[in-house]
Amino acid sequence: MINAIKKILQTGLCAAAFAATGLAAAAPVGYVHEVKGNVTLRDAGKAPVKVVAGDTFEQGANFTTGADGIVTLKFEDGQIAALSPNSQFIATTYVYDKKKISDSNVVFNLVRGGLRFVSGAIASTSNNKFAIRTPTATAGVRGTIGDIVIDVGTGATLVVSSQGAVTFTSGGVTVSIPAGSQSFSATGGGAATPAGTALTPALAALAAVARTLAVINTPSPSPVAVAATAVAIKAAAAAAANPGNAALQAAAASAAEAARVATVQALAQAVAAGAVSVADALPLIVVPLVAPVPIPCVPSAPATTC
Repeated sequence: MINAIKKILQTGLCAAAFAATGLAAAAPVGYVHEVKGNVTLRDAGKAPVKVVAGDTFEQGANFTTGADGIVTLKFEDGQIAALSPNSQFIATTYVYDKKKISDSNVVFNLVRGGLRFVSGAIASTSNNKFAIRTPTATAGVRGTIGDIVIDVGTGATLVVSSQGAVTFTSGGVTVSIPAGSQSFSATGGGAATPAGTALTPALAALAAVARTLAVINTPSPSPVAVAATAVAIKAAAAAAANPGNAALQAAAASAAEAARVATVQALAQAVAAGAVSVADALPLIVVPLVAPVPIPCVPSAPATTC
């Protein structure tokens, strides 16, 4: 079994290296996994556009959610960012070095609103390579799941760690937040409170937003082939909207298979680079080779799974 696994990983790695040649620098860094309500995207140097599931985006992408907007984003290393309504989020820096994860770097900016983050390969393997900034504070992510929420009026910031640990710096004070705890600054730029400090009544609304973020649909945080997955999502949506169109059904099946193969290659690269263990990759690599991977979640296609 171990030899078979190694062969799968080696084959996927070689294929991925071949596919990565050419215009790799122009490749998107992430895709829109799911979107509800009004969400717009402004990629660097481009006009803003309304977001739909399957859209890809580049480093520097600027997302804004409306009063009814929720969006889940997935990045190449598996990093996930889910935004609550009335939020603005910028993927300021996103550099994923598949061969040497320690050379990767991520800086996200939450300008306003709420963000749930689920760590991918970069934050899970490189302790000082992932930061989330607000207008007055910074959170250092160390392989974790958590939420950051900003109050629109006071600039108060709440940081919650659900898994792993987060460092929170505000007002010249840095605290470490263990899993199951939180810290906050009572005002924009105010000092970060000790982890576990009880929330004030004024921060109750921020806690409610954090609880909402916790139930937003998120995919597996494993590395992914962005372009192929995005194509599969859009093909699935088109097929679901036209169930009697055989050509669209065939196109969706073909796109799903291409995404499956490309994702196996992405996982193989991550395993080879030490970003994902073989044990963690097995359910995502071995099983898909004998059973089709479900097409990524599309709200309009109830037959698919997330």
